[in-house]
Amino acid sequence: MSQPYNYYPQPSYQPPINQPYPTLYRPQIPQGPSPVPYDPAAYSTHPHISTPRPHRHRRRESTPSAAAPPPLKSALKKTNTYTATPGPQPPIEFPITRPRSNSFSQQPHGFTRPRVYSNSAYPQNDIIYPSREEEFTPLHMFLSFHGYNELHLEGITELALKELRSKIWNRWADGIESDTVDNHRCIVRFKNAPWDMGGPKHLLALKLILELFSLCAQRGYAFQTSVNIGTPSPRLIFQVLAPDLTSQFFVAYFSQGGRRLTLINPPGHIDLSIGAMLKDVLRSRISADYVVDENIRVIEVRKKAGGFTGAEVEPAHFLMHVLKIISNLGFQLDAAIPLLRRGQLGMRSSREILIFKGSNPG
Repeated sequence: MSQPYNYYPQPSYQPPINQPYPTLYRPQIPQGPSPVPYDPAAYSTHPHISTPRPHRHRRRESTPSAAAPPPLKSALKKTNTYTATPGPQPPIEFPITRPRSNSFSQQPHGFTRPRVYSNSAYPQNDIIYPSREEEFTPLHMFLSFHGYNELHLEGITELALKELRSKIWNRWADGIESDTVDNHRCIVRFKNAPWDMGGPKHLLALKLILELFSLCAQRGYAFQTSVNIGTPSPRLIFQVLAPDLTSQFFVAYFSQGGRRLTLINPPGHIDLSIGAMLKDVLRSRISADYVVDENIRVIEVRKKAGGFTGAEVEPAHFLMHVLKIISNLGFQLDAAIPLLRRGQLGMRSSREILIFKGSNPG
């Protein structure tokens, strides 16, 4: 007996019954967006002018977004007006102000804030340092020669002035007219014009200047330079250094035209050597080399031929040779002081004296 190809029993299929879901399990499906209608103008090839969209002005708040500060005490005062149903009150506006902080009120009792200077040169732990003018001790002393008879000393201590009065002022046999002290300056007026390099006692004045330089070196004041600030005569600046007990000084000066050299009380080895050494380098252009009063040596350069007043050697060239020879003999140019010279008929001229400093060999 033949059987069909699909001999397995066929399952019976029943169509679903269209029954609604229970109300408790009905899904809520959200409604989707509405379709966008077709706009033919958007696909047009002709340009069109679009109207700009007006910007909406947004008002900025004048107060920060942080929490508002507590109301003032005046706003918390009670008033005599009472209402049964209070309505909305306008917000209280507080001005933007920075509260002032008092650093002294936040410090512990009995503590004072020290003052700090912007200049680091002042010690930060000394509040009254700028007002201590009476305790100021200068490191420099100024000397200046004025006119024919005045000597000004600035920045000098009381002890140094006392020593100068006992050791230097009395070297001038004619005495002094006055000795006044004003603040840090001392003005000494001598009698009979010691700074007149044409006067009869100018050699004694030069000796007084040498002793002044020697005493300053022994007390630790060394000459540095000269400046011309605020006064017609230059100030000689002496700086405080170590005391110098070995140095010696002597004076030299040139004539007005630079042809004659005069040395006042030079050391022995310079006195005996400088004339011969100048003749060796300048040959026959040295016309004179002689000694006056046992401690003054004069060396002259020959005049130009033909009666001219000039010298055969230029003054600058002559000075270079003099400085080099004296330097080789152990002395250096230390200072130059311009002084006045009263000539005939009251004519005034200047003569610059050169002060050399050094030590004898051996």
